[in-house]
Amino acid sequence: MIKQDHSAFMPGILEVTERAPNPVAWILPIVLMVLFLVAGLWAWMSEVAIISPTQGTLVPTGKVKVIQPFEIGVVREINVRDGQQVKAGDQLIVLDGTDSTADLTRTEQDIATAGLKLARIDALLTDISNPAIHFLPPAEVSERQAIAAFDAMVGQARAQQQRVETLGQEIRQLRAVRDGIAVSIDRVDAILPLITERVEGRRALASDGYATRTSLLELEQELVERQQERRQLQFDLQKANADIAMAQERLQSTVADFEESLFDERARLDQEFGTLVQERIKAERRRDQQVLRAPIDGVVQELAVTTIGGVVEAAQALMKIVPDDSKLVAEVKLANRDAGFVDIGQKTRIKVETFEFTKFGAIDGTVIDVSPDAVVDEKLGPVYLAKVELAQQHLTVRGREAPLQPGMTVTADIQTGERRLLEYVLGPMLRYRDESLRER
Repeated sequence: MIKQDHSAFMPGILEVTERAPNPVAWILPIVLMVLFLVAGLWAWMSEVAIISPTQGTLVPTGKVKVIQPFEIGVVREINVRDGQQVKAGDQLIVLDGTDSTADLTRTEQDIATAGLKLARIDALLTDISNPAIHFLPPAEVSERQAIAAFDAMVGQARAQQQRVETLGQEIRQLRAVRDGIAVSIDRVDAILPLITERVEGRRALASDGYATRTSLLELEQELVERQQERRQLQFDLQKANADIAMAQERLQSTVADFEESLFDERARLDQEFGTLVQERIKAERRRDQQVLRAPIDGVVQELAVTTIGGVVEAAQALMKIVPDDSKLVAEVKLANRDAGFVDIGQKTRIKVETFEFTKFGAIDGTVIDVSPDAVVDEKLGPVYLAKVELAQQHLTVRGREAPLQPGMTVTADIQTGERRLLEYVLGPMLRYRDESLRER
């Protein structure tokens, strides 16, 4: 027999008191309380990583070589492109070398001219009487220059020889005069004893009265004249010797002055030659510097010049050569609010913007360096630089390894710590409460 529920016909208050409550009414709150309790415990016990997202680029760790011109110049050749592999010594960029080549040519001509003058001087110093056989002009001079220098040398030698010959002839003449005087002195010296003896004899005869006094005086006069002649000849002899000595001194001075002038000129040319050699070295270096070559094996990056005929400034960075064996690291910029929490050894996820990380994945990394001082970024203001070492130097793209390249832009998510999940939920509310209570 079916039990009838008479409470449905009772008044409302009696129906509530008489009818048993629905189990859902008390089970649902319990279930919700349990769920909230479990969720709170899970939020309290669960921890999530604190991430500091940063932006940066990939840079090589090796010594990157910056290619710069030494002086302002005009581009004549560009022999490389971005990403090209080069070997040490390869031509990268050729600048207009007209000025440097002209300087080198002029310096080499000056060196050849100085060498030609030295050859002329050396030949004259070796043998003034026949310098032609000792004249060895440099091979760099033209035949016309060599002939002109030879003629000048011969003329210089002849002029000197003429001066020496003239002085030699003068000395010979003076010696002839001196020899004549000496003969005259010998003749007078031979006559004087005879005249003296005649005077003595005539004086004896005159004292005995056998000769006149006039004849005695005549002989005595002749004796005096001969003695005077002897003294005059002696004076002339001394003068002739003095003239010969002076002429010989002039001859020696002429020879010495000529040689001294040659030595002085040679010393000056030696100094000039040395200076010109140094100028040639500088001119050669300047000419060679017009051809910019790769200093190392590597890859061309950041090529800054693409226009033939364009002007480049001295020390302008035209490109970089990244060494082949250089590994890449991510250099990222840390904002001031993050710099205090980033430390060496923290784990990082590197997302290369060139390759969509949702398709090709990201690269694990580790912070290896944080700059102690801030640098000023044009867009971000003061930032700190951090370097992140990469776990791999490539990404797998469509089944092949795509190597990373310097300059690629990356996003680095640096894990600076861990935080309870409950703090993420309550943090905004607590911050809002704290800030709202302070507002006026």
